[in-house]
Amino acid sequence: MYKQIINHLRKYLPRHTTLFSTTQAIETISAVGNLVSIKATAHTAVTNEYLNVKNVKIPYTINSLTQQNGIATAITTDNNQVNIDNKKITIQGATETDYNGEMITTNPPLMKITNLTKSGDIITATTKEKHGFVVNTDFTINVWGVNQAIYNKEKIKITSVIDDLNFTYTIKGNTTSPATTNSIMYCQANFTNKVFFYKILNTAPVVATGTIQQMQLFSDGYNGFYKVNVIDVDNFTYEMNYTGLLQPSATGGTIEFAGNIDGKVVTKENVEDLLTSIRKESWIILSPQDTNPSKSSRNNTDSTMNYTGGTDYTQTELNNFELYIILPSFNTLLGLEDLEKAREIKYLIFKSLVGVSFTNGYNNAKTDGVVFDGDGTELYINAFYVHRVSFQVSSEITNEDIFEDSDTFNLNTIIGTIINADTNSRDLVANYTKSV
Repeated sequence: MYKQIINHLRKYLPRHTTLFSTTQAIETISAVGNLVSIKATAHTAVTNEYLNVKNVKIPYTINSLTQQNGIATAITTDNNQVNIDNKKITIQGATETDYNGEMITTNPPLMKITNLTKSGDIITATTKEKHGFVVNTDFTINVWGVNQAIYNKEKIKITSVIDDLNFTYTIKGNTTSPATTNSIMYCQANFTNKVFFYKILNTAPVVATGTIQQMQLFSDGYNGFYKVNVIDVDNFTYEMNYTGLLQPSATGGTIEFAGNIDGKVVTKENVEDLLTSIRKESWIILSPQDTNPSKSSRNNTDSTMNYTGGTDYTQTELNNFELYIILPSFNTLLGLEDLEKAREIKYLIFKSLVGVSFTNGYNNAKTDGVVFDGDGTELYINAFYVHRVSFQVSSEITNEDIFEDSDTFNLNTIIGTIINADTNSRDLVANYTKSV
């Protein structure tokens, strides 16, 4: 469990401070299947340890880029991973600078339809606001809210854009024209494997131009917290746990290894020896402490919900551990500034750890959330200030974790019979054997 806690801190504490981690630019990154290879000269990665891979982007060529009412519609040549809103992307290469930059995807706008008519198989729709739709085999819309069901359809391809307020699509069949509604008729574009939307300034031209327009997507596959396998001082690999669309080539990004968060058995007697073994850098060292039991005579049930009796005890194991925040000291104001800095870090640790549950060592159930159990100055010398922060996490010992004799023997056999009145014979009803 303590290794789980260390890896959790390595993953989440760098979101709040880089004091205990090193960050390095990725030179090249690529994937074959789910195996990712990274080159980063003289990296600090360690085999079987975890590191954060951040800001890796996948490039996609854009073949259509337009905007209406401050919502840009982009269509890529290849399938992309932008299938929802609120994803971070980078757009570059458009001549009109309003289209370029780091953007956040958004849902396409909901449009009210004011008129809907059908002539043959051609349906002409009029929207209340400028629709921004385009004619493209990958661009589709949904229409709903019409009394005549034939008009309502999903994944409709636009056949023509008459102007900013009018467009057409094709549906076979006979129906009333113009369409009617008991409420409001709507239409809305769809995210697809190639179509996505993002907000820009409404002052941008309706159609973007430029010799190369490209979208770079922050990849859900490449980026993450991964256990690595070091190949040499410049190269390492990791396995992605990703099943979505993934391009084999990617660009940019950084690796972040929180190697200055580690675990050791620390006592009051050896804390100074610990300081001599580390470089003059900031560290967080997790040290397991004594485990205490707690018991209760409340009623208990096991995992199969069998009642175990009001006189049975349930036991809880209280796992105590301490985090030693080690900071280089300059002997300023007798350590007061170091104390304040350590307490700032303590609150960042709270944001990363308190309330988190881990897998216990017994029945693979979840522990209770980590709780804070006090803190204080452990050691102050000219070279280092050491601050101790205590935590506790509890695990319940269940009936599945205690001794159970697997041998069984027959305690009782019950045979039930009835007498058949017609034949005066005895018929077997049940033969029940109970084992303990």
